[in-house]
Amino acid sequence: MNSFSLAPNRQKMAICCKELDSIRDIFNEKEKELSVAMAKVDALTRQLDELKDGNIINSYNIGTTNSSNLNALIGCQANSSKFNVELEKLKQELLYRTKLNEKISEEMILKQKQIDQRTIELNNIDQRISSLKQRLNRKRSLNEQLNAQIRVSSRNRIQIINQKHLMIT
Repeated sequence: MNSFSLAPNRQKMAICCKELDSIRDIFNEKEKELSVAMAKVDALTRQLDELKDGNIINSYNIGTTNSSNLNALIGCQANSSKFNVELEKLKQELLYRTKLNEKISEEMILKQKQIDQRTIELNNIDQRISSLKQRLNRKRSLNEQLNAQIRVSSRNRIQIINQKHLMIT
């Protein structure tokens, strides 16, 4: 293996990092939207509580039985039902966004685990390559030493043979 085979894996990891950043941005945006929705729910809940407690009704000076006060009470009750509908919608939206945020969060965690796993794999591959290079260099060095010894030994044999040949003749 060489460093060229690592390039696609590193590119994939870079793409995953970009995707993770994009998902984080979406998550942050949804979190802001969730905060706004929660603020709306809180405001509507306070208004509903005030309606239930009679604070708003008392501000209309309801207590007598004249028709204008009765109309104000009916109007408050109608607004109350509108508030309840709006509150229910906001609760549904809050629940949906909470689930969506949980899902996105789980996806981010999964992608982060995948990136971490790929990083570990790349580090292991790098270590393996380094180990194999060291081993190859040692073998080359030993091979060169052995070749040098063989050459010296061959020269010595040739000299001995030549000397014997000269002595015979």
